[in-house]
Amino acid sequence: MSKRVVRVARLVLWREGRLVVQEDLRLALPEQFLRLPGGRIEPDELPAHSAAREFREETGLEAVVGRPCYVGEAHFRRRGQLIHEVAVYFMAVLDPRIELPPQPPPGEHVRTLELAPAEILLRARLPERLFAAVLEDGPAGPATLRYVIDGEP
Repeated sequence: MSKRVVRVARLVLWREGRLVVQEDLRLALPEQFLRLPGGRIEPDELPAHSAAREFREETGLEAVVGRPCYVGEAHFRRRGQLIHEVAVYFMAVLDPRIELPPQPPPGEHVRTLELAPAEILLRARLPERLFAAVLEDGPAGPATLRYVIDGEP
């Protein structure tokens, strides 16, 4: 069976003790699947630019992208195909006076939420090791770049 490698860039964005996460509205799952904001890196695009672009497309808002904080790999199946996702995560800031949109812009498929750490841990479907690292490090992020693997190759 073939394996597809996907490169993504995502943001770690804390606001007043709550982590900004997204749920994919296309997935028909009994539980919400949470992820950090971001998406695929386009050819010839820098990962930090990709994370900012995806956040802007999915929310209509501009985030200030900072330093890289995590490199993550996830191994999972989607529609029968093995996926190997390689992700770069960046610390980011969003003006606290700006509210997140209650619904995605037209044509987008993710809802952006701010959740307290306890709320995130109650969700059954999320990249467990990555979220554990993000919640452990808190709003300051890790002191050095961390490498996290979710799922088995």
